[in-house]
Amino acid sequence: MTGSQPQRMRKKQITTHSQRNHNYVRRVVNGRSPFLYFWADGNPNQFSPSYLYAGDEKGRVYQLPYDMERNEQKLVRVNSVSSH
Repeated sequence: MTGSQPQRMRKKQITTHSQRNHNYVRRVVNGRSPFLYFWADGNPNQFSPSYLYAGDEKGRVYQLPYDMERNEQKLVRVNSVSSH
């Protein structure tokens, strides 16, 4: 960063009781709500589905549809990320 103080992120649990691993949450550069941060999940020990998630400034979690029917689709709001 050039002369600015780094922003501190609050720690918040965003997944509960999931059967899959969730990777590190990444901040989106120049992101806009609801796509301020994102991450993915999956089972690293065997072939499995992997879901993509995004979140906003209020901690709301959204999931990208697993089967995309078009090039652009709306994120689906999920209350918490758990097993599918």
